[in-house]
Amino acid sequence: MGKYSAVTLFCEDIRIEKSEQQTLVGVLKDALEITKIPGALPRLAVFTRLSADVDFDMSELTVRFLEPSGKLIAENIIENEMIKNARDRAIRTNNPTHGVVAMFQLSMLPVESEGIFSVVCTVNGSETRSGYINIRLSQAGKS
Repeated sequence: MGKYSAVTLFCEDIRIEKSEQQTLVGVLKDALEITKIPGALPRLAVFTRLSADVDFDMSELTVRFLEPSGKLIAENIIENEMIKNARDRAIRTNNPTHGVVAMFQLSMLPVESEGIFSVVCTVNGSETRSGYINIRLSQAGKS
């Protein structure tokens, strides 16, 4: 896996189960068509899973959701204690990796223009894009 990896999925909802598992509902494609711009998405959930080799220290971790212009929509700064607990648990159970999850649940997300909405993870000062969704005007909306 290298030092770390990050993957983001976009969906309609994320449910947290009693067992603390997450259930992703209505996972979306990488492109989404809407009928009106400017407009809004009634519901959008963003699920990002970051995993790292157990010997890699993710001491600084931020997950940001950005508009096509780069404007910040939402940000999740992962607490160092949460990262440390995940790493300690992996070491204690002899797992080769440890990981954390960042989630955003948005309602009535404004869409001012077509384009690529991105999720960017910053790990120890290094940025990587973990996912994107390309929001476009549908053919019905163009007529």
